[in-house]
Amino acid sequence: MRLSNHHVSRDLRSVQLALRMLSHEARTHTVSLWTRISSDRVRKLSISQRREKPQRAARRYRGPSQTQLGTVLTSPSLRSEAAAIAYVCQMFEVMPAQPVENARATLPSVPRGEQVCSALEFFEALVPPTQLTFDQWVLLLQSLAEAKEWGMARCARCPALVVADRLALERPLCDDCQQADRAKKWPVARKSGAQGTELSKASPSAPKSGAQLSLFDDPKKSG
Repeated sequence: MRLSNHHVSRDLRSVQLALRMLSHEARTHTVSLWTRISSDRVRKLSISQRREKPQRAARRYRGPSQTQLGTVLTSPSLRSEAAAIAYVCQMFEVMPAQPVENARATLPSVPRGEQVCSALEFFEALVPPTQLTFDQWVLLLQSLAEAKEWGMARCARCPALVVADRLALERPLCDDCQQADRAKKWPVARKSGAQGTELSKASPSAPKSGAQLSLFDDPKKSG
């Protein structure tokens, strides 16, 4: 049975994308989903890649990928990086123009996978080292593409873009503005603690208000 040039070319393109994703430490299931190559074949490609270039062998992650973006973006710096990633992905036209349903099933394709890799390589050249893994990039893209729980928004205090939880009650703040808030609150908390310590020294029978401040009081309301 003769295969057409189209089928050969398509298969070669899928294999090249699989190798490219593996070099970025993508999980086997992620590679298989985006390339339509079986998981068994992806593992064989990974083994072959390690044998040919052992000095450049990528780390292999085990276990299932994360499925909730909230478990990934656990710090302001991670959210800041996620916002920059989303912006780069828009530049490379990885993000769909309109929200999509079930992005996990509708987004993956070889052409879009090539765009994801290009965006990642561009970003890594600008911001080494990155914190988010390839699989977390994919989860970010899926979450933003569906636009149900997560979306892009402007910081409430400056023009910076942030990845915002649509269900959160607080206004979104970028990493810089959050750090500025913490810097303002820290001297107030220290002053209140010092005042409580002085009070306890002046009156031995009085409760240790300085110690209680750190456990029970809200530094935002003190001072």
